[in-house]
Amino acid sequence: MVNISLNSSSEENFTANVHLYWIYVGQGLFLMVANVLIIGAIAFHEPLRQRKEYIVIAGLAFVDISQGFGFFTAGLIRNVYIIEGTAGKLVSRVACLVKPWNMAFMWRSQLLTV
Repeated sequence: MVNISLNSSSEENFTANVHLYWIYVGQGLFLMVANVLIIGAIAFHEPLRQRKEYIVIAGLAFVDISQGFGFFTAGLIRNVYIIEGTAGKLVSRVACLVKPWNMAFMWRSQLLTV
């Protein structure tokens, strides 16, 4: 038997914390924009392209762009789920695994070690 009060309190928790997911959106957007600027500065400035240190920094900036994409999509889609009222709906492990933000986070962790 399902406790109705538990379900309604969890829905209230989601709506009470919706501002936290907008922080994810802002943080992800900032990461993407800042790292695109870093890559652009390195790509269009020839003395920076000739030094190996800056090539490594450009690679790390590319990895951070994927992290920013993960944060941005995680925050945005979770807010959509809260607005739709489906935030408390349980999904399978595989369905959770193939969400775009989880794929970006997994891809980023593998790229960081290269």
